[in-house]
Amino acid sequence: MNKFFKRISIMMLAASLMLAPAVPANAMTKKQVNSEITKLQKKVKSDKAAYNKVLKNDQNTLAMYTQIDGVVYNPDPYIVQVTRSDDRGNPYNIYYHFTDKKNLTEVQDTAYGKTKVTGYATLSGKLFDFYGTKAVEATAVEAPHTASDKQAAITKNQSRIKSLKNSKKESISLDPTYTITTGQSLTLTPVFKYNTSDINKITWKSKNTKVVKVSKNGKLLGIAPGTTTITAKLSVTGKKYKTTVNVIAG
Repeated sequence: MNKFFKRISIMMLAASLMLAPAVPANAMTKKQVNSEITKLQKKVKSDKAAYNKVLKNDQNTLAMYTQIDGVVYNPDPYIVQVTRSDDRGNPYNIYYHFTDKKNLTEVQDTAYGKTKVTGYATLSGKLFDFYGTKAVEATAVEAPHTASDKQAAITKNQSRIKSLKNSKKESISLDPTYTITTGQSLTLTPVFKYNTSDINKITWKSKNTKVVKVSKNGKLLGIAPGTTTITAKLSVTGKKYKTTVNVIAG
């Protein structure tokens, strides 16, 4: 009776393991890799060509703003004290009254027990009298970041191109043999030389499914005592890697 239920359990577990599809989901072929590389190279080239123009535009826009880097002099109304220096290097304070502070970054300065502020502002020129202190009315604005965004896109695409190129020379390593018992499951974890498993996906295949079944994720299931070969095929390179699996009675 125990053998009967053990056999039923193995059959149910085997049924739960789906045989690997011809091509794993999201796997790429060499043709698709080459196509994406070409597309991304064109994008990087155009972004690089536009970068200096975008950077200059950002700098010109930034010149219209006043940079704020000081401490919160009073939270309500929101007054920020900024220390400047004159032509002779003598410090003096300017006070800004913010009508909109949503784009200011506040950081607690533990050394002085004050809240520091960093940001940019457009000034209305209107003076605000705060207990005898003249504060210029200002509106917080977001500093232009088009150039930095474009540079980030260039870096990201260059990294992707590198991964795509590496996928065309990818290789994996598996242990030469594995031993499991009937009813036992084991997930194979091949080591990728260039770490392109997100591009160069594996199709798994068992030479004898009556001995070992293998899922699309490389999960083995021992069905019956015996020995068979498991093949791992990379989607981009088309290279095949084999390992031997021995199944012994559990």
